[in-house]
Amino acid sequence: MNDVLEHRQLGEQDGQSIERMGDRFVRAGLLTREQVQRVIELQNSRNLRFGQAAVQLGFVSEQMVSAVLAEQYQYDVSTLTRPVELPLAIASEPFGQEAEAVRQLRTMVSMRMAEQRHFSLAVISPGAGAGSTYLASSLAVAFAQVGRKTLLVNADLHKGGQRELMGKPLANGLSGMLAGRHEVGAVRTVPGIASLGILDAGPQPPNPAELLRDASLQRVLGGYMDQFEIFIVKTPPTNESGDALLIARQVDACLLVARKDRTRTSELEQTAALLGGANVKLLGTVYNEYEPPEARTGWLRGWLPTRQRKR
Repeated sequence: MNDVLEHRQLGEQDGQSIERMGDRFVRAGLLTREQVQRVIELQNSRNLRFGQAAVQLGFVSEQMVSAVLAEQYQYDVSTLTRPVELPLAIASEPFGQEAEAVRQLRTMVSMRMAEQRHFSLAVISPGAGAGSTYLASSLAVAFAQVGRKTLLVNADLHKGGQRELMGKPLANGLSGMLAGRHEVGAVRTVPGIASLGILDAGPQPPNPAELLRDASLQRVLGGYMDQFEIFIVKTPPTNESGDALLIARQVDACLLVARKDRTRTSELEQTAALLGGANVKLLGTVYNEYEPPEARTGWLRGWLPTRQRKR
């Protein structure tokens, strides 16, 4: 049985909770009153928790139980009745090892940025495939889950970077705002994650580097200060363009991402030196141990502070 059914069902002992689990399932249309009664009978006869009994009877899945618990204790995850297109463990499996690693990273970033209520953080990788998009998205969701108003910004304006971040992008986006064609304002919301907004890259411009000069990104982010307090910025890889450095100079801090068996040590050190030479605040490096889903035991295992970067 999944660990979440063992140690996350707070308040279920002795039939007490803030609101009974069965009532929440009924209200969501996932259980009938008759099914709830059968679950209670099995729960009492075998000394189980409500969620364990419901799963054993095949009425609900472990993921549904996790979602009910998260909602019960005001922890944002994908909702029960309205699925969210978030292929992120921090949203779909909020009590798993990968999600816990992201939360630990959130805590470390929060500690380093504790003196700033508003802050912007760029997630940078030396090359493609390191996991910077996944990390930026996961970290944005993690901050939003604790009620921090967070804007995830896709600042990769190149053709290869025009990927969707959690759903279909809006027609207008960052590129138009940087060019002055659109006013700062419209962002995309994510159903089920109330404190999260997404600013898409927008149409691919012919001159990304020119658009990112002269503190233009800083100006755009400043226009959202009354709506958001945390800005997570996804950048293009440093080995593909100089945009990441232009972005890094306009945010409060940066995180480097290195992937096991993919990122070369020389590339990582070169990128760190490049950022250091630009007087950028580098919080540290996240070591990505991504494995295929069927073999995955962890994703973000290592937090390597800047002082440990050199070998």
